[in-house]
Amino acid sequence: MGAGICSAEHRGNYRVIREKSLVVEYHEGIGALSDAKKFKREQAMDLAFSPNFNIIVDLRNLTFNIAMSDVRCYIDFLILNSQSVGVRRNAILTQTPLQAAIATIFKDNNQLLPQSVRVVSTISAALRWVDTDLTLHEFNAIIKELKHELKGGAGSVN
Repeated sequence: MGAGICSAEHRGNYRVIREKSLVVEYHEGIGALSDAKKFKREQAMDLAFSPNFNIIVDLRNLTFNIAMSDVRCYIDFLILNSQSVGVRRNAILTQTPLQAAIATIFKDNNQLLPQSVRVVSTISAALRWVDTDLTLHEFNAIIKELKHELKGGAGSVN
């Protein structure tokens, strides 16, 4: 289980599900490039985390505060921090056109990373892409727990 990783405006949390070789990330608030880098640095230090686990990144409650050039900077950061990136599938779950656009720019420019990325708008599509038997109900329960932890429940960092 990841501890909540928060900045003044961005709050993110994740759950490592080792038996399914899966990580579920949840992000909310306003996110900047520095928030994404901090989140990945701290996640990589988690002993339960494996860079080869598939990841579902839930961005539906995140507002981006980045320039398009920041996406390339983030990819460069990931290339230099290989402990964060392995051979895996990433499903980026979006809800707004801006989220989908930024996620698509990331997907289209990450050829130097050993991961396959799909931008999706439904939980079912995310679960299919990462090829997990996690159910929709289980996913929603995990997201609910991650949100609770960010609001001051167990495991959150304020």
